[in-house]
Amino acid sequence: MDRIDLRSRDELLVAAGLSVIGTASGWLDPKRAWQTVVRVGAQPDVVIDDSRDGYLDEVNAAWLHLAQSIGVISDDRTFLISVAGPGAFALPWALVRLQDNPGMAQHLVSYPGEPEFLTIGTGSRALCGVTTEEDGIWLLSAS
Repeated sequence: MDRIDLRSRDELLVAAGLSVIGTASGWLDPKRAWQTVVRVGAQPDVVIDDSRDGYLDEVNAAWLHLAQSIGVISDDRTFLISVAGPGAFALPWALVRLQDNPGMAQHLVSYPGEPEFLTIGTGSRALCGVTTEEDGIWLLSAS
């Protein structure tokens, strides 16, 4: 995988069905936010079986439900997002707007079929991450 810069990240986000508004700072920088999600002992809120057909659509639906329920997505459908990959943790948060029928799990991947992204609220201290683990796709939250 090539090193991710602002331009390539924005292209990934658009392909995933998000409107990129710009960059922003959050209540937690992306690197620390990722450390929160991937720390030893982290427990998922939801685990999606990645051996089933259609599991990426399940990930999208589960992320949307969890992100809405904890306040990651604001009333105007905006939130901050960080993607995984070489160089990505050094980038600022991307401020995005959710569009209809996003395909985040299909496009925001470290490897095909392995979604990895982290979202936080713009007006809340809520965090929702998606990461691929040995036993499936984990969705984790903190608020």
